[in-house]
Amino acid sequence: MQNLKINNNQENIDLTSIVLERQVIKEMVSQHGALWFIAYELFVLNNSMSMSEFKRMFLGCVIGLPVFIAACYGGLVILSKFGGAN
Repeated sequence: MQNLKINNNQENIDLTSIVLERQVIKEMVSQHGALWFIAYELFVLNNSMSMSEFKRMFLGCVIGLPVFIAACYGGLVILSKFGGAN
């Protein structure tokens, strides 16, 4: 890719990084979807994890954690039906 520059009266403005960043964003949105990209931008700081890692962790927290808590609560209810843990 060629470097894109705009000659202004006072200075030269290099737009190569902006164009490359927009291409990366378009690829991420087309591959993963806009909602995943928005959530990724909201919750991940400084690209500390990849999009696939983020999706796995997010689904684990949003789906896995409530299921785990419900299963633990159900176990405690069953245990209390049999007289507790004495």
